[in-house]
Amino acid sequence: MKKLTLLTVILAITTSTQSFAETKGHYTGINILKASAKTKTTKDASSGNGDTYFNSNSKDSATDFGVDYKYAINIDNFFVAPGLFYENIGTEALVSDSRNGWAQGLKLNNRYGVKLDFGYDLTKNFAIYIPLEYAITNYKLSTIDYDNTRALGTKKVGYSANIFYGVGVAFYPTEKVSINLQYTRSNPDFKSSKDVALVNTVGLKARTTLDIIKLGVAYHF
Repeated sequence: MKKLTLLTVILAITTSTQSFAETKGHYTGINILKASAKTKTTKDASSGNGDTYFNSNSKDSATDFGVDYKYAINIDNFFVAPGLFYENIGTEALVSDSRNGWAQGLKLNNRYGVKLDFGYDLTKNFAIYIPLEYAITNYKLSTIDYDNTRALGTKKVGYSANIFYGVGVAFYPTEKVSINLQYTRSNPDFKSSKDVALVNTVGLKARTTLDIIKLGVAYHF
């Protein structure tokens, strides 16, 4: 009798937590993300300056957060979900040469934009999807150089618009809650169109491989 009662309780709990929802309707979520930026910096090809030390490689990663919203349309377990997002990034790739007295850095502050998820509900609890994002990434590109006793530096604040792509999975522990794990990548360019230092009249270009992994929880309403 006790075993039957225990089995009944376990079955009741399992049934009550099982999701019977498809991926459809409104979802709003919050995400913890890790952004990793690998940057290759080169001088502007149009510049006549012969200095080569602006050619450098650097990398940095940071953990931050973001929020998003999407609306999913589902047909025979296939779904498409347009949405919006905002994320802090907080990476700052720095490189310097203490002997020759110069430094440069690329700081990625945040990004926001629109997204479109294409996916399929494998079961009532699991889904896979391909995320496409059109993101605007805000950045600050800065350099510093020395002319004997003077420190000379410039900075460029701007943004770069790029397409991100990747893969994602979703788990639905209940009808109202989903847990999402997603990876996206892009290769944005960040440019300084003006001279980066008074003693080195050269434009600067930074090409970055930006990888973003995020784990989030969304509420279905």
